[in-house]
Amino acid sequence: MKNLVFIPTYWTFEGQKEQSVFDHPTITTKQDTLGRTLRSFQEKKIGYDVLIIPSQTHKNVTAKVKRIAAKYPRVESHVFDEEDYQKIMRKLRNLNASKEFILQTNLTDYPGIRNMALLYALINNYENILMIDDDEIVEDDNYFLKATEGIGKMIRGEKLLGKTGYYIQPTGTYKMEQKNPEIRKFWLKETYLNEAVKKAIYHKSRYNKTTIALGGNMILNKELFSNVPFDPYITRGEDIDYLMNAKHFGYQFLMDNQLKITHKPPKRITPYWTKLRRDIYRFIYLREKLNVLNLNIEHTAPYPGHFLGKNLKYKIIKTNERYAEYCINKKDIRNCKEYLTNNTKIITDAQKHATKNTKKYFTFQKEWVKIAKKL
Repeated sequence: MKNLVFIPTYWTFEGQKEQSVFDHPTITTKQDTLGRTLRSFQEKKIGYDVLIIPSQTHKNVTAKVKRIAAKYPRVESHVFDEEDYQKIMRKLRNLNASKEFILQTNLTDYPGIRNMALLYALINNYENILMIDDDEIVEDDNYFLKATEGIGKMIRGEKLLGKTGYYIQPTGTYKMEQKNPEIRKFWLKETYLNEAVKKAIYHKSRYNKTTIALGGNMILNKELFSNVPFDPYITRGEDIDYLMNAKHFGYQFLMDNQLKITHKPPKRITPYWTKLRRDIYRFIYLREKLNVLNLNIEHTAPYPGHFLGKNLKYKIIKTNERYAEYCINKKDIRNCKEYLTNNTKIITDAQKHATKNTKKYFTFQKEWVKIAKKL
């Protein structure tokens, strides 16, 4: 049985205008986090091949990533490059994939990179794919063994084909720090995420129902990922969306309370309105997806359900108003305007995007299944 570890790594150039949705792409001239992740693999019994996919296949980026990977020879890794990308594109064209399918198979966003990894796994006949982000550290000596435990087994009468673990945050526990609780009174994301993790891991049983999946600590079996791709039309939150899709198509996906990994993200350098803007697109899209899937919002509580109700627009507006007022008091007019833009143009654009694209996923998924059978 062949297993694959997939590490997405996000890169940009000095002065390059960010066109993607990535949280903290590494500038090619700056200190990376990928080496730290690979270093944590070295003393572990892995038993997996390792695939590293950069967010762009520019020769300077892949050369940089290959130099980093070469420093850790005990980790048998392959850096995805332009040759790999073109090979997959040729296969898709030879299988008469639609123009839309090929267009959405890209490296420009989170679901695109994850789907590229799934296609690589299908082509190379991997049984399981374990996803670890490039800002994480494996500290548990038995982590890689635990990752595949339970997969393919019957759990409470159903086969387990996908599972997620959780993060040990910089706080030293699963809890994320809730920043600026007063100004974010209507947007306490970290608080509700913490509740969701706690709800899923504090059980006597190892495998439990969950409303969240964490893309940097999740494993998928071939039976699942050959039938369920990531939704290429969601801008972020593709991991939780994948959980919803897996359940919709009848696959069991659970939280493993023994599968934990240390999360050490770099310091964010972009203003908060950019993250809010991406979350606006995320939650409006997920809310539309709930309607399409005919899912009860209660089944997504406490997170993301808290942000998917009828009062979502109100929460968005109040949060951005509070930040705009804060910026005015600081005489920061530029960022004030961006927060106000979130409340006007961005809400409208996000709703248009969600209305237009949520149903497209099911066309993409049907074509994915047909292509996966031929790879």
